[in-house]
Amino acid sequence: MKKKKVSKKIIVTNQVAKFRQSLRLRPSVLAARIGISRYTLYKIEKGKVVPILLIALKLAQYFDTSVDTLFKLETDFEFYESVRTLNKRQS
Repeated sequence: MKKKKVSKKIIVTNQVAKFRQSLRLRPSVLAARIGISRYTLYKIEKGKVVPILLIALKLAQYFDTSVDTLFKLETDFEFYESVRTLNKRQS
């Protein structure tokens, strides 16, 4: 039996830029207030990096929202389908 290659791509999307812009904050101001560099904030907003938990918590606290409102876990549908199929086979 040939094994099917399963995509396990996981993406974290975020609303940091949207929240920052709604408060009319410059990136440099927000970055300074939560203790990170402008470049790190830029990479987070663009989705190039996923922040460590401490930074995610600081951002959520600053915006008075929850971490799961700021960050969403998006996964490849094919991965979930393969897990569901595997679980059905094992039951």
